[in-house]
Amino acid sequence: MDAVSTGVSIAATTALTMIIEALILSRRKRSAQRSESTGELLLDYNKGLRGFAVFGVGFYFFFFAISLMADWPSLTAAVVMAVAISIAIGLPSFALLVEATCVEYGISRYGIRKKSPWSRDFFCPWLSIESIVFSASSQWFVIKSKEGKIRLHMYLSGLEDFARAVMENVPPEKWAGAASQMSMLSYRAEPPMTM
Repeated sequence: MDAVSTGVSIAATTALTMIIEALILSRRKRSAQRSESTGELLLDYNKGLRGFAVFGVGFYFFFFAISLMADWPSLTAAVVMAVAISIAIGLPSFALLVEATCVEYGISRYGIRKKSPWSRDFFCPWLSIESIVFSASSQWFVIKSKEGKIRLHMYLSGLEDFARAVMENVPPEKWAGAASQMSMLSYRAEPPMTM
């Protein structure tokens, strides 16, 4: 491949990635849903992100099934490349699917609860938060506490409710590393829901 076609491929992939991210973020809701059983405000990933993850996993399994039917001794470079691409898309999509469907965060007047298949579940009272910072490169809030670490990605719905709860319950010096993002989210927040 020459330099022009490589540059065009990189530009097209970057543009497609930006369009997909914009679509996912546009489907994010400002307000969290209230759990009827616990009364918590639930931060969750939107259906657009879940759909994207299902598509990626489906794409992977489609090409994986085709590769199983292939005549392996006579594989062409194009088939090998298609299988490699399907694995490169499918495996991260599977992790994204697990994240989007199995991870749960609940906010109450007492603190934030984390449930995740990636690490242990725990409840973090607002007063035990040691720091909150925002990682621009990862696009998530990192909450450090005595109980553990919580990462809240910008793709989550209800972050405005999270920002408002932090600003009301956590001393400002503990979230100074995320102050501009907290202010932006709280500015865009809908009227408060009673916790």
